[in-house]
Amino acid sequence: MSEKIEQQLYTRERGGIFHATDGYDTIAVSKGLDHGFVKKILHPFCLYHPPKTLTERGEKDADRYPRAVTFFQPESGELVIGQAVFVPADFTGQRSTYFIHHFIIPHSLKDEWLKEPEKLFHMNGFQTSYNSGRGKVLPQLDAVDYAVRDISFNQNEILTSLKISEEHFKQVLYAVMASISGKKKVFISLDVPIEEYSKSALRLLELLFHYLPYEYRRKLGSLTFTSKPEAKNGIHVVFYEPGTLPVENRFLKNQYIFEFAMDRISGADVIAEHHTFVNHAFRHFSESRHANDFFAFAEMALSGLAEVQKLEPASYDQLTAMYLIIHNNDFSLYKENKLELLQSLRIFLQTDYHKKSALAELFLNLLKDNALLELYMKERLKLAVRAEELLQELRSIPGLLEHSKAALLRSIDLKELTFQDIMLYGEVFRHEPYLPEGKARDTHACLHALYQLLTSPSQAGFIDLKPLTLAARYQVREFLQKGLRNNLSPDQFPLLLVAFGTEDDTVDYQAVLDFVIKHHNDKTLLSFIIENAMLVDMELGYRGPLRNYLICHPQSIWQDKTLRKELQSISLTGLNRLLKEVEAETASPVVKFFKKIKASL
Repeated sequence: MSEKIEQQLYTRERGGIFHATDGYDTIAVSKGLDHGFVKKILHPFCLYHPPKTLTERGEKDADRYPRAVTFFQPESGELVIGQAVFVPADFTGQRSTYFIHHFIIPHSLKDEWLKEPEKLFHMNGFQTSYNSGRGKVLPQLDAVDYAVRDISFNQNEILTSLKISEEHFKQVLYAVMASISGKKKVFISLDVPIEEYSKSALRLLELLFHYLPYEYRRKLGSLTFTSKPEAKNGIHVVFYEPGTLPVENRFLKNQYIFEFAMDRISGADVIAEHHTFVNHAFRHFSESRHANDFFAFAEMALSGLAEVQKLEPASYDQLTAMYLIIHNNDFSLYKENKLELLQSLRIFLQTDYHKKSALAELFLNLLKDNALLELYMKERLKLAVRAEELLQELRSIPGLLEHSKAALLRSIDLKELTFQDIMLYGEVFRHEPYLPEGKARDTHACLHALYQLLTSPSQAGFIDLKPLTLAARYQVREFLQKGLRNNLSPDQFPLLLVAFGTEDDTVDYQAVLDFVIKHHNDKTLLSFIIENAMLVDMELGYRGPLRNYLICHPQSIWQDKTLRKELQSISLTGLNRLLKEVEAETASPVVKFFKKIKASL
């Protein structure tokens, strides 16, 4: 599509662009408008359902029929603005019809229109008839005339004239936001004369639009009048003739229904009073500059985030609190839920960080409260955030990691970490000076010891745990035992001797063997025995449990001929002597008998 504003006209006529026969069709378009776009996108919106109260009495005065103004934004990125009007007689003079004029604003101009609502709501130039003798080609436009007004100064007068209270208006505003971000639709009937209906709907819609952040404006679709209320893709807000809502319609029962003509509201179960943004907007956006300042701030804060985040009403509640702190030094909303605001700041700062210096500065300043910083760290770790993700977050804001180290140490729970976490945290803290404070000091000592053990497992026997407190030594051993349950490679065998070390500087070899037997396969156990063959001579506490296992365990690897041969191939005197004992003890009674006779000869 071109960069010009395109046009389309539609009505009942003697042949049109797509059909040569009498009937409803597009009768003229501008040259830059693709015919496929017209048929697929525009034609489904080329409808007008006149008021039943007028048609049932045979009203012929076209001025009494409300026009129906439609806004919608197809996925291709354009903004479509259309007007449908009632026509008492078609080209035959025998039946009524309707006439529709659509303006199609290209994507390149759409934001300009959405940020200047008067272009949408006070535009001139809609045609209500067309002489087919003028041809089927309409001009492309560079601009459309509109009246310059600022609706915000008249908000109280508008609501009063529509008999809508402040509370109900805020409910409608929240419902519109929720509709755009979700799947529900908003249906509204106004308590106004039918002749004034579309004009009144436009006034309310413009007021709502004034309070909507830009991201919602980029999605909003609406229809200012119909006597046949129904859901339609791309339309979020439908104004309908009072009394025409099908009360038994199961779909409509689950939507947001505001029947101001009957003083009845349903579906708006979430009270807008509880939503910070809605309340703040109503109190402070009476002047356009205040609204635009906030919306620009929101655009900056949400840049780079997924659309679902940009359309989440809760995001704007948090943005309101941030905006008040940064621009007004007002911490009142922040104090109500500090942690939630910090979490939102973290999310906002994950993308386009270089554009969000004000948010980064706010984040750092808030985290100068050490108690809050520690609470924030614990909350992040509670969500099973891995070290890599958390450290990436902390490094994304210059200075935050250094500022957060002590709080991080106080918040880390070793029981929740993996070997990979230890390697990452250990690298961060390995050059950290001695910390005098209890919890942070103990965690730092544990991390440092585990980092040394995991980076150089072959040197595990030379790493002294004595400088650690008793509780810290217990934590280190418990962590190693947990981490080695699922993954145990030969290079990690020395870590088992630390994991089952005792307070009297010995190793509980029985526990080591039980651990390997329980959590790992026979090949791993065989590798462990071979790698530690020298311990048979060096450690009596190892020889006994190993001998007992090979002889007595019902699934001993000694019973597997292949594994037994591999074990017997090791040429170490101490191990060979032990294996001969095992062989003798496990021999059959017949073999034992002949050996006994041979020995006596």
